[in-house]
Amino acid sequence: MHQYHKTKNADITIAAMRVGKVEAAGSFGVLDVDENLMLIEFQEKPMQPKTIPGTPDFCLVSMGIYMFKVSALRECLKAAGDDFGIDIIPNLIGKDYRILIYDCEKENCISEFAYEVKDGKRKRIIVDRTMHSSYWKDVGTIDSYYKASMDLFSVAPIFNLYGEKWPIRTFKRPLPPSKFIFGGRAIRSIISEGCIINGARIWHSILSPNVVVEQYSHLEQSIIFDNIMIEPNAKIRYAIIDKQARIQAGVSIGYNRELDMQ
Repeated sequence: MHQYHKTKNADITIAAMRVGKVEAAGSFGVLDVDENLMLIEFQEKPMQPKTIPGTPDFCLVSMGIYMFKVSALRECLKAAGDDFGIDIIPNLIGKDYRILIYDCEKENCISEFAYEVKDGKRKRIIVDRTMHSSYWKDVGTIDSYYKASMDLFSVAPIFNLYGEKWPIRTFKRPLPPSKFIFGGRAIRSIISEGCIINGARIWHSILSPNVVVEQYSHLEQSIIFDNIMIEPNAKIRYAIIDKQARIQAGVSIGYNRELDMQ
């Protein structure tokens, strides 16, 4: 994006993704552009969004990622309002600024190591453009957060946490490795450090640090946040469990909506 911004001599570059017109309506900031991807209008969650020229079923939606020339940024900071989509960038349209759109799905290119097996030998190679070069999710709702989390499990995930050239840089607590005891097992799951799986079954779930799952409990397609105790014989599916919770023995979550609502 930086290279694109400099090559195009843009004052402001806005990263954008292609989203279906129906999906974009009322949900995203939509960018109306000309054939050169110059910004014409910034529509904040319109019910009738403008589409990409020549592509009537798709819109370009703002990813909330912006790049500025310093001079343009100084002018932005003088303007009234504090929201880029509602106040700041719309106030610059029609003035003497080159505001360009970076089509992330088309332009973004992440190179990364991959592995191929040839003649029985595993070899590391560089892939010029990985599958997740154009991956982006707006996780502003519980449903979208859940779906994005579930994207992490496949053998070749659409968003890969295990890249070597693009590591996830985050705080790591000094916790011990997780352990599985008395037949505890996890299949197609992500288990963070400090967890104890004591004779429980976990499938297609994420366990954050310091989670204890006791005997005969069963977790399915769920996201378990930090420092949670799940007592014996609990059953949880299609759930997001918040931090510091204790799930009592024998409780079922995700099996009976009326009970869940209570």
